[in-house]
Amino acid sequence: MKTLKNFFYSQLDTVLSETPKEDKIILPGDFNARVGRDFDLWPGTIGKGVGKSNQNGILLLTICAVHNLAITNTLFRQKNKFKTSWRHPQSNHWHLLDYVIVCAKDRRDVLLTRAMASADNCWTDQRLIQSTMAIKITPQRRLQGRKPRHKMNTQALQDPIKRDCFQMTLKDNSELLSEFPDNIKEHWTKLKTSIIAACEQTIGYQTKKHQDWFDENDSEIERMIDKKRKAFQIWQRDRNCATKKKTYANAKAEVQRRTRELKNTWWIKKLKRSST
Repeated sequence: MKTLKNFFYSQLDTVLSETPKEDKIILPGDFNARVGRDFDLWPGTIGKGVGKSNQNGILLLTICAVHNLAITNTLFRQKNKFKTSWRHPQSNHWHLLDYVIVCAKDRRDVLLTRAMASADNCWTDQRLIQSTMAIKITPQRRLQGRKPRHKMNTQALQDPIKRDCFQMTLKDNSELLSEFPDNIKEHWTKLKTSIIAACEQTIGYQTKKHQDWFDENDSEIERMIDKKRKAFQIWQRDRNCATKKKTYANAKAEVQRRTRELKNTWWIKKLKRSST
């Protein structure tokens, strides 16, 4: 019997060790183990359980502690009849043997784990265990460190001079690679290399042009902000002066009004340019 127990927990330990850390783990079932109520000895693994632990329960607690798992049956404050799951045939005492185990980091996903006391009327010594969960799946993070793929400035080919230069360069590169191998993959690799080299020599790569409405009006905005700042400093030196306070309020309102006008004007001009 001990050999079977050790084999089961060794297999369970192997499976848990091979499970990725970011995965969610839910282990429901009859472990035939009594974990007891020594939550001080197993912090984060169990709460206030029922009865005393046995040898099988110590094995289960050890596995849970090593892999940072939590036994959810013991985490909620409820009567013992909602915790216990099996009745001893001789003593008629109820014990907790069936568990729902999750990762300690996912304890908040478990809303309630309890035994269904209504199973007492079903001619069985076992109670069903119900666990209510609200599982939240976090989106997978994008891999960092990938270099963005640069695009060629194909817009430059609309210029006849650039287009003729590109054609001449591509022709010269193709003549240097006049002998292509029979392998189609090697053939395509050399052809692609010649095309990319011609593009780099003539049209180059695209450059992103970040456009902001305040870039074109930066000097005027800076001047208004500086005027508002000075008015604020003058008012702070004499906070009881209503005139200085009103001057600062007018300067602040002027900055807000004028910046809205500049922004709207910039977008109207941009819309007209794009439409033409």
